[in-house]
Amino acid sequence: GDDLAVLDHLDIDRAVFLGHSIAGDELVMLASEYSSRAVGVVFLDAARPIPASESECVRRAELWMPGWVASTDDPVQASIDQAEEIFGFDLPESFVSEIEASFTFEGGKRAYTGSSGARLALLESSDAQPHDSSAIAVPALGLAALSDTLQTAFPWMVDDRIPEPDRDDAQACVEDDVVPWQRAAFDALTAANPDIDARLWEQTHHYVFLQQPDRTVSAVK
Repeated sequence: GDDLAVLDHLDIDRAVFLGHSIAGDELVMLASEYSSRAVGVVFLDAARPIPASESECVRRAELWMPGWVASTDDPVQASIDQAEEIFGFDLPESFVSEIEASFTFEGGKRAYTGSSGARLALLESSDAQPHDSSAIAVPALGLAALSDTLQTAFPWMVDDRIPEPDRDDAQACVEDDVVPWQRAAFDALTAANPDIDARLWEQTHHYVFLQQPDRTVSAVK
């Protein structure tokens, strides 16, 4: 795939691969099917042996968006600004296109239409053919971010994205769905790989590894 093509282009025989979020399945593939090219793999909140599509909150969160969109002059730009603040860098054009595809014009105003088809297709394809995490054949490190409160799990959503009436539902989502799903995914990865060096970062969120690169690099080292 692309990862190996980059190594070949740079004349690198083997490397340590780091992956965040949906990259977990790709890391498993590299560490099992192409282990001769991998010195090791690092999962940054990327343990996904349990399909993301099973998360009820993924669907319920769609219900919180229309109110925010209606109260925002330019939800597309607001979404871009928010994402860049979370990630800490300017979004590539492909990511901006994904955000734009989540909205449409209705009556001269933007309306939220849900996650774009490309993003959903990516999630569904990853969920449909997951690689066997028990086949990892190189040293592996797993860092997982976990929080049981809405404020720390989704700090960028609390102030403006989730209307006040929906916040109790959102907190219930975190406690009843997100946290159990994250723990189950992480536990499944570690159970399949007893030798994995697995560590939990409590009371933080999914994008902490992007927001705090120095802390992440130190932990990996």
